[in-house]
Amino acid sequence: MSEDVAIEEKNPVDNPRKPWLAGLLTIITIGLGHVYTGKLEKDIILFLGACCLAILLSFLLIIIPGLITLTILLIFLLAYLVFCILDAFEKASLIKLSYQLKPFNKWYVYIAFIVIGNLIINPLCLKFIKSNIFQAYKIPSATMKPTLLPGDYAVANKFAYKFNEPEKGEGKGESANDILFI
Repeated sequence: MSEDVAIEEKNPVDNPRKPWLAGLLTIITIGLGHVYTGKLEKDIILFLGACCLAILLSFLLIIIPGLITLTILLIFLLAYLVFCILDAFEKASLIKLSYQLKPFNKWYVYIAFIVIGNLIINPLCLKFIKSNIFQAYKIPSATMKPTLLPGDYAVANKFAYKFNEPEKGEGKGESANDILFI
């Protein structure tokens, strides 16, 4: 009888997944709820998909600038997050009574995913967007008066001069094509 108890402790099968926790982990880092439910491959696909989606939508914002486009893109990103949360919630709900823990179902693996995702990969995506696509600026002085006043905010199109140099007398970010929003 005591051997059966020892076998059960070594081979934990009765670990149902909590749907609310899968959703919460997805809010912390997209895809982490899927790791919690044993879907490691789907986690990687959803996380990298979110990074690629942010970059692609940034390019779309360059092609079709405007506040309406920005609003639509933010709604699209929010819809992607909601989809990921609901999918993790559903996957956890399907595991009703028991779940065989996988080697990656450890607290330190979850922490590693959070650190790698939120402190390494996401900042790299953001740096790529800021250095290659567009960047927000706060106008510090009156050098561009009357067009831009001190304290104004502008989003500059950094992609405009990737393939051709500015003409004489034209500075990067000074033409109408370079400023997306003011």
